[in-house]
Amino acid sequence: MYSRVLRNLLTVSRKYSGTRINNHFKTKFPRGKNNFTRTCYSSAAAANSRNTHTPTKPKQPDRTCIDEELLEEEGESWSLKNKHDKAKDRLEKMLQEPEMLRLHKVLQIEVEVMRQSGDDVPKILKDRDWVELLLMNSQAKRKPNDIPLWMQYTLGGNSMFMRIRDNTMNTASNWWLHRASMFGPKVVLDCGFEDKMTRQEIRNCAKQLMFAFAANREYTEPFDLHFCNLNRSSYLFEELYSFIPTMLEPEFPINLHENSYLDLYSRDKLVYLTPDCKQMMSEYDTDAVYIVGAIVDKVSGNPVTLAKAKKEGIRMAKLPIDKYLNFGGGSNKSLTINQVIGILCDYYNTGDWYHAFRFVPRRKLTESREAQLKKKLSYYLENNKDFKSGKDFAIESRNKFRRN
Repeated sequence: MYSRVLRNLLTVSRKYSGTRINNHFKTKFPRGKNNFTRTCYSSAAAANSRNTHTPTKPKQPDRTCIDEELLEEEGESWSLKNKHDKAKDRLEKMLQEPEMLRLHKVLQIEVEVMRQSGDDVPKILKDRDWVELLLMNSQAKRKPNDIPLWMQYTLGGNSMFMRIRDNTMNTASNWWLHRASMFGPKVVLDCGFEDKMTRQEIRNCAKQLMFAFAANREYTEPFDLHFCNLNRSSYLFEELYSFIPTMLEPEFPINLHENSYLDLYSRDKLVYLTPDCKQMMSEYDTDAVYIVGAIVDKVSGNPVTLAKAKKEGIRMAKLPIDKYLNFGGGSNKSLTINQVIGILCDYYNTGDWYHAFRFVPRRKLTESREAQLKKKLSYYLENNKDFKSGKDFAIESRNKFRRN
């Protein structure tokens, strides 16, 4: 049986590196380590050498096969001390000098003053920390040295919670969508307006559809989204596929349909959300299937969703924006696709319209417009020298009415 010291030494890769063994042998035995290593024979070779007394060609000496007798003679000199014990011995040796002892007392006062001042100072300084502080010759160098010793809870540093990786969150979000496909409410995204949009508007529409799908995944009770009237040979499908490359995988939780929503659901359950109708939505009907028009119209502003709902004989409703928000003059009340999905998800999960309308941009509201006008007015009042007065349109000031 090897002794505990020998077992620790032979475990080179774990506790005591080969470089440190060589350095230790050079220090203890100036003639070198190879003079004190024993040649290792196999058991069969050793038996043959004892029985026949014929020399056997020795193998290459093993660096980890060290003479046990030499280790036993060294005794405590081979005991491996951890860094705390070494730091303690070094600190005691340094404090034997009167100058170091005086500096140690000064440092204790400095640390206490920093702690009382509210600086980031650790509660307990270890022996190796005191050694580092004693080796610094100025207070300016010692102060930043205390900060890394402080326990910092950061995103990539210390944390009292288990780290949750992106794959885990993606798995949870996909599971919520799979559960919603079985038990959650249905929401349809009508992608049948491609002929009403330009190519730039189609690209913006595909991006908004991607944002809507991503926003829906963030909720523990999401909607079961269905992309209807989506032609797989269309430009909209091509752009949407560039934003969601995994949407064609069979296990990905997304529903793509080339046919109409009238072929999937009963007409009595369908409710088309359009900002141009008069009927206001008061409560969320869990039995209804709400339809959101996937269209981006930056120029004409024609009520195409209203016309389509009337043509197909579907009930219509609009979000109660006017009841809870005050829009500024000239503001368009049309919202993007992802904003409408976010409002519906918030209201379905919380039942609070005030909280749900946080997705409406603040720049469209009256308060934001008033704040913007006040800021502009105060700017002109403070810089009145640069302000140019308007033209005088009185009759007397016009040249054609002047008499020579």
